[in-house]
Amino acid sequence: MQKEIDKLLNESIGSAKERAKGTFDQMAGADSKTIILFGCGELGKKTQEGLKKVGVNVVCFSDNNSKLWNSEINGIKVLSPEIALEEYPDSTVVLTIWSAYIGHPIEEIQQQLRNRKAGVKVISFIYLYWKYPEVFLPYWRCDLPHKTIEQAELASVAFSLWSDEMSREEYFGQIYWRITGDSSKFTKPVKSDQYFPEDIFKINENEVFVDIGAFDGDTLKVFLEKSSDSFKHYYAYEPDPFGYKKLKDFINGLPQNVTDKIDIEPIGIGSQNEKISIETPGVYFKILYPEEARIQSERNESAVVEVDSRPLDEIDFTYPPTFVKMDVEGFESNVISGMKKLIKKHNPVIAISVYHTFDHIWRLPLAVKALSDNYKFYLRPHFYAGWELICYAVPKHRVQNNNQL
Repeated sequence: MQKEIDKLLNESIGSAKERAKGTFDQMAGADSKTIILFGCGELGKKTQEGLKKVGVNVVCFSDNNSKLWNSEINGIKVLSPEIALEEYPDSTVVLTIWSAYIGHPIEEIQQQLRNRKAGVKVISFIYLYWKYPEVFLPYWRCDLPHKTIEQAELASVAFSLWSDEMSREEYFGQIYWRITGDSSKFTKPVKSDQYFPEDIFKINENEVFVDIGAFDGDTLKVFLEKSSDSFKHYYAYEPDPFGYKKLKDFINGLPQNVTDKIDIEPIGIGSQNEKISIETPGVYFKILYPEEARIQSERNESAVVEVDSRPLDEIDFTYPPTFVKMDVEGFESNVISGMKKLIKKHNPVIAISVYHTFDHIWRLPLAVKALSDNYKFYLRPHFYAGWELICYAVPKHRVQNNNQL
């Protein structure tokens, strides 16, 4: 796989730019002048709005959810797949489903539509985004392939960090997708709970957990179940006032002997002491509870608030952290920069979200590696299509025996 990755990364920058610019037109064909967007979620809406800016005609939305049929999105009708193909037989179908729960089902939708109309073209949104990068990119971990090639050395070196075959296969799939736009080589999501993959390491009664991006206590709930309430301490940080309130309400309902071991603060964690601006009810809330988030927006209850942010190295912990989890919407590198001393001195387990930007999958583990040689690195997809992809940096003495190399 190392040779295959290096071969992918060896493409010239100029070649990658030209390929990205022309892939969609090559796949769609010169005779296709109009587009059907298959998938009516946020990605579909974003895509339609972007195409409108560049004068590209979206003739309709389509979706397998019959409840959406005959409605409208931004003034564009939503049709059943069958009717969409009947009314617009010469259109290219762009798949705008990119879900943590069902992935990016390009093959399934293509087969479904071809059963209704032979030869119909179903193309991933990523190639459309490559054609119009000034409108769409960067978007989460989506970016132009030459951006990855520009960091070829780092991306290649990072492959050697991964400590098991599962990690190497997933990493290869991620690099392959970034270069080719083809997600077929992603591995399947693991069955273990996010942040607690018991095939790699286990939590223990002396655990001091630091939850950065604690939201409403979703990670805390799993931790309490896994530990059977037997742990040393839990520190939780959530700067979003909405999430913090839900977190506090959850903790207030716990037994006193458990709450005595939990400290929470409504602050961000980053690289320095500063004020940061965030939007409430917050992106986590919007992703997990879209209907409620919509209602919040309609009531004009969303607002930008200013909160404090601090580096972990300047927090006076009563108990030295043994486990740090971070999911901070793309600011994970700031968190690592602000915990250099903690990593060097205490070598905690570190669970890092690496799915927010295209280069975090190699930059963040390399950043930890530069601070300590006492880690083994693992990559685990907990949902589909690269969502909730976590890098686990685990001190060698805590790695399960079957993962020792």
